[in-house]
Amino acid sequence: GRAAFFTLVGAQGFRSFFSDIIADAQKHNIAEAKADAPPDVPLARILGSLVGESIRTYRQELEYIKADKFKMPYDMEPRHRQFDPRFIFQSMAGGANEQESIIERRAEYRATDGKMDTKHWIASNLYPEYYKYTFHFQTDGWMSSDSAETYEYSTETIFGGRQDAMQRTSLVPFSAFWETHKARNPKVLELAAGTGRFATFLRDSYPEVDLTLLELSPYYIEKARQNLNYWERFRRGARDDAKPKPKKTRFMQAAAEDIPVDDASLDCIVTNYLFHELPPEARRAVFKEVKRVLKPGGTFILTDSVQIGDRDARLNPILEMFEKFDEPWYPSYLRENFGKIATEEVGGFAAGEKYLNSYTKTLTFTRL
Repeated sequence: GRAAFFTLVGAQGFRSFFSDIIADAQKHNIAEAKADAPPDVPLARILGSLVGESIRTYRQELEYIKADKFKMPYDMEPRHRQFDPRFIFQSMAGGANEQESIIERRAEYRATDGKMDTKHWIASNLYPEYYKYTFHFQTDGWMSSDSAETYEYSTETIFGGRQDAMQRTSLVPFSAFWETHKARNPKVLELAAGTGRFATFLRDSYPEVDLTLLELSPYYIEKARQNLNYWERFRRGARDDAKPKPKKTRFMQAAAEDIPVDDASLDCIVTNYLFHELPPEARRAVFKEVKRVLKPGGTFILTDSVQIGDRDARLNPILEMFEKFDEPWYPSYLRENFGKIATEEVGGFAAGEKYLNSYTKTLTFTRL
């Protein structure tokens, strides 16, 4: 139901977006765009692609659940608020307004041939320069409560309801980490935790984990706190008294390059969709900081967009075009060699497993 809803809502937006970027590619004679490529992408083609991706994604996730990598998502239970008509209409209203604003800003960006200033509304030296962009043309970038409220709806619309499932791939290597470390009461940190949506699934499958969420935006970390509080209330009525009570989640406002914890004090760090929004130098700075704070033998789980070569080559031209969705560092991300960063440039890591799920990949590294 969730995937069907967001597939239908997002199909028209996908059509508009792909039509725009194909037209731009033709205008600038980008090699990947054929001269006769139609600027109007058929809606049926978009729907078919989204439905096919969704089927493959959920089949893969079901295999993970059957293998006890994580629990069935708690938001599939009918008593979850996403099935409440009031919550649905409220989310739809906010999401529709945001989508309209995004389309307007994207049109202005195209009209200025990419010269429009897309930085957010607040001038501050408290945040890195790269953080001041309004990624995806979203309202206020990361710097407002309105942005935090509509983020989940907007991103699920882009991916046809698959984003939760894609980022839950992080739980597959986490399950292996947990099996070997749970007796030691390991300390786990989620970097750039955003609205805390992933953390609720981590908590639901591993309620006894000692978990801290780090996020730079004060607005998003407040939303993360709300989401975790909702999960606690949701699970309170169905809790098994024979099992340990879930630990309280801690929250930390900081940049991923400057984690305010002691050296070698963490056992596992997880991050979802951070690195494609970092410039190359910041990616390396984050790896250096992860190296500093992880204990020897600790695990780093990096989940983000697929890169060039991860999937069929026919996807590559589409990936190349996402820069036009106000993703200034996406082109360099597509060709970034994270194995080389971890084992050679920064060093101190051993490369581990790689997992693919639709448009998402997960890499693991072990601190030496």
